[in-house]
Amino acid sequence: MGLTSIFFVFAEENKDIENTPINLIISDSIEMKDQFEIEKISVSGEDLIFEVSYSGGCQIHEFNVLWNGEYVETSPSQIDLYLSHNSNSDLCESKIFTTFALKLVNFNEDDLIINFFDYDGVKHTLIYNAPTNFVSVNQSRSSSSCTSDAKICPDGSVVERMGANCEFQSCPVQENNSCNKDLKVCADGTIVSRVSPLCEFSECPSGDECNFIGLRTNGDYCSINKTILFQKQANSFCENNFECQSNVCISDKCISSNLLNNIFNWFRDLFD
Repeated sequence: MGLTSIFFVFAEENKDIENTPINLIISDSIEMKDQFEIEKISVSGEDLIFEVSYSGGCQIHEFNVLWNGEYVETSPSQIDLYLSHNSNSDLCESKIFTTFALKLVNFNEDDLIINFFDYDGVKHTLIYNAPTNFVSVNQSRSSSSCTSDAKICPDGSVVERMGANCEFQSCPVQENNSCNKDLKVCADGTIVSRVSPLCEFSECPSGDECNFIGLRTNGDYCSINKTILFQKQANSFCENNFECQSNVCISDKCISSNLLNNIFNWFRDLFD
């Protein structure tokens, strides 16, 4: 996929630089929207730090890191990340620089190869080694008489059984009981977030549910009950235009598209 630049970068101490946190979106659909350039990229502590430049200045620009949720089974494991940029149709041409920070501990891997793709398909490869105080699911357990199972806390951290009673250590206390700001994009485009108390993703809508009332596609529509229904034929009862195949509801009845065409033709002939 295009050119490849390789950076062998090991975890460093975080510098006193104000970086903008960025969301991680898990989705099978990878859509590269508006153009940008990666100026710098590196691993610092538990963060992937990258500086991007883009044209704008008149609209709010949205950036998200996209991941398909899969690990490439190598040693260490690999992940492919993509950066999505939505300029919101910004026509201004000022050159803007923004530095983002992505939390790498969310991937629960103590060693990781990161393949980061930019807008032009150039792959930047970085190697992440977790700090020595990080405990991953795959890390070997300390020798003790307790069983070697582990517990994943709501914030993604891992605790082991300790002490004479071999009880799990306490999970870190989350401020304001808040979860990580990760997002998940469902198959229908609905975005769900992590919710308390376990900070798991909310369930995606099932196949017969929808999120946008009045949305029409392929002869179906999203009803006021947020269920997907077939559009109705002529003379069927209706309350809204989007319920009808003709997209016209008058006096609680769907109007035939043929009738509409006859009316349009009559007006056209009237003024010809």
